[in-house]
Amino acid sequence: MMQRGAALIALAADALGLAAAILLLPALAWQFARLTFANSVVLGIFFLLFLLGIDVFRRLRPAPWLRDRRMLFLAGLFAFVLSTAVAYSVGFLDSVANMNREILDEPSAAIYLLLSPAAWLGLSLIYVLLLTTQSEVRPWQPLRAFLALMAVNLMALALVAVARAFWLRLALGSAWLPFLATLLLALLLFVPPRLIYLGKDEAARLPALPAWLSLLLFLGYLSWAAVLR
Repeated sequence: MMQRGAALIALAADALGLAAAILLLPALAWQFARLTFANSVVLGIFFLLFLLGIDVFRRLRPAPWLRDRRMLFLAGLFAFVLSTAVAYSVGFLDSVANMNREILDEPSAAIYLLLSPAAWLGLSLIYVLLLTTQSEVRPWQPLRAFLALMAVNLMALALVAVARAFWLRLALGSAWLPFLATLLLALLLFVPPRLIYLGKDEAARLPALPAWLSLLLFLGYLSWAAVLR
């Protein structure tokens, strides 16, 4: 894969992702603020596209370093954040806070509290499983790479939309702390997919710099938009 071409494709995907964020973020945040079961379906669709994008990335070149502990830890963090986002957006966390123990006995309450989050976390851990399995390297295809980048960017958009719904609900006075928290988490979650896309060695080269800067701009805008009133 030519590094310069890969960077240009990333620039195009980030620009389109930024446009999608401007158009869709308020509507997505409003949807997630409703705390309905449909939100799990919406996040599930974004996650499926994300997994397909990661699968494309890891087939670009041999990458045994994906099984490095740091990569697996960040993938596990992604799984935890996604399962938490689902739990919040469907109203599960609210239902736990308002659980009526007179209706549910202790065994029923334990099953409710343990199995539901475990199911969401288990599905989210498919990302970790994807990184630990070997895959056949395929020829470089610019269109597939672009679509995979867009799938990852849409996943970032969906998770930040959940964050926006959460921050607006809290109605914090200062926007800087939520902004920095959202940006830091977004970087931890979505720098690894870009690293997988660019390749561990090639990512440090000068032609890859525009792809990193555009990702920072995209995630920076998403994080700031998450706290806009």
